[in-house]
Amino acid sequence: MEKPSGWIWVAAFRIARGELANRPIGSSNEVLERPQLVDGPQPTPLVVELLEQLSHSQRAALVLHHYAGFPTHEVAEMIGSTPAAVRVHLMRGRRRMRSLLAADTGIGLATPTPPKESPWPIN
Repeated sequence: MEKPSGWIWVAAFRIARGELANRPIGSSNEVLERPQLVDGPQPTPLVVELLEQLSHSQRAALVLHHYAGFPTHEVAEMIGSTPAAVRVHLMRGRRRMRSLLAADTGIGLATPTPPKESPWPIN
């Protein structure tokens, strides 16, 4: 596969659509109307490139949660996992994206380290 980026987005949304379609009508966890994702903002090439470097679980969790807007318990149902595992995939995926972005652009997103010497004298 030369450019898996398109496949990533299509696969994630087809998985989500299939899971939603398989739910019984009137179930208690029925999702109300969601916005059309096709018309939404498209990811930048850099974001797609970084997503391609994540594990399948991290990528699916990030795309379904942050881009498609599904809560973690629904993402867990879609990918056959638990909500706790999805939260771990989200945390590790965000951390990996942050480090990849810093390595690619040279921009660090971590919290700054405090200065070695205090600018205020201590009495």
